[in-house]
Amino acid sequence: MKVLLAEDDNITRRMLELSLPKWGYECKSACDGEDAWELFQLEDFDIVITDWMMPRMDGAQLVRNIRTFRKGHYAYVILLTSLDSKEYLPHGLEKGADDYIEKPFEPSELKARLKAGARIVELERNLAASNRRMKTELKKAAATLENMLPEQNLRINNVSLNWYFKPWVYVGGDFFNVLKLDKVNTGFYMIDVAGHGLSAALLTATLSHLMRPSIIHGGILKNRKDNGEECLLSPSELAAELNRRFLVSDADEDKYFTLLYGIINSSDMTLRWVRAGHPRPILLSGDGVNFLENDNPPIGLLENIEYTEGLVQLKHGDQIFVYSDGLADAENNREEQFGVHRMINVLSKGHKRQTEENVKILINSLMEFRKETEQNDDISLLALGVSLLGK
Repeated sequence: MKVLLAEDDNITRRMLELSLPKWGYECKSACDGEDAWELFQLEDFDIVITDWMMPRMDGAQLVRNIRTFRKGHYAYVILLTSLDSKEYLPHGLEKGADDYIEKPFEPSELKARLKAGARIVELERNLAASNRRMKTELKKAAATLENMLPEQNLRINNVSLNWYFKPWVYVGGDFFNVLKLDKVNTGFYMIDVAGHGLSAALLTATLSHLMRPSIIHGGILKNRKDNGEECLLSPSELAAELNRRFLVSDADEDKYFTLLYGIINSSDMTLRWVRAGHPRPILLSGDGVNFLENDNPPIGLLENIEYTEGLVQLKHGDQIFVYSDGLADAENNREEQFGVHRMINVLSKGHKRQTEENVKILINSLMEFRKETEQNDDISLLALGVSLLGK
């Protein structure tokens, strides 16, 4: 391992320059904190041994600089303190020093402290390598899930769609899709699994497999009558079936999920939907902007729930916006939420715009609101445009 030594006392510095290679460490030394800081920025060091009292830059400032300097791995810092500087020791530890040793010190004691520091550095490296491997796997899982999302600008049964999706940590709990159920019915859904990361993604993948119209391939959006005829499950029936299958136990209490599932009939221009704990979808029409009201508990929380559904008559040119709470709850640097009222303000002028343009304007408004604030949840937005058959 590579050690950086910062010591202004010539005798102590020379003694350590001779001892450290014998103990198996590669050593570079500096006679004050400023020279040591320049070396640290140029090269990678695993361990830093620094005196407290030094000219130009003392040990506390050196430690502060090391902790604020972004490097690829952690550097373990040992402070050398004399008896008259011991009262300042808490200050050095607060700045980020890991250990200290008093002067004059026994070489054997420093050797033991170095071994302890080397073990910590090695553990940190192993953990960092594991994290890199995990991030690689999460990126692969994220790519798989994103490949399962619907095509942009797709048109099904006179229903056009556009969307935006940005997971929080590579993979998350949000997922949505739009499906052709038959010649006139188009199904769409959005789910938001509690939690984030790989466990949420696994449940999301399971749900995406189930939320398909093909009975042969395990889909549950249809069932088969006694005479063999297939029929669609209503939104409320689907929610009840999912709740039965995914009722959480005490051990998996964070594995529930919210659901918005709707069926658009392009023949009679109706929309039936069920909302189970999910944010209220927005209907944009010539009459203005309205929420589609229908409230049920999330899927998996309570047993034997009778889910209710909503019904609305659609008109040519209507647009439906489904979103996750990560969009409405997104915060700026003042901890203000984007909020549904801002969404309403943006969409209120968008009836004559296409869904693609409305999605872009809404997301641009969100980004302008958030600016450089870090994302803290998955963000999903699905926009559906409805047309009369034949138009």
